[in-house]
Amino acid sequence: PALVLPQTLAEVACLEGAAHSSTSLPPLESLAKCTTLEQAFFRLINYYIIPNASPESQLNVNQWRRERLYTQDVDILLMERKPLLESMFSHYRQLIASTTQPLLDMPEW
Repeated sequence: PALVLPQTLAEVACLEGAAHSSTSLPPLESLAKCTTLEQAFFRLINYYIIPNASPESQLNVNQWRRERLYTQDVDILLMERKPLLESMFSHYRQLIASTTQPLLDMPEW
């Protein structure tokens, strides 16, 4: 069968007890050798990545977006500058118009 890995570290944190702090995990020395890629992956995340991640990496980005980005003040500011932002977008889009790569267009931007 195909190996299915979580797509994000957030998904990993919700699996196999990864959401617990490193103090609630058994000592690394007491664990048996990993026998599957899945076990090794979760051990890597739980014992090495999450405990050493910076506090900023563990912020709830959706909370930040709701509280700081999706606000009326930001909306007003962006609407005031919409002509400038659209002009900048068009300028840079035209600079790469000769490439064969899929381009971002105004509706997607």
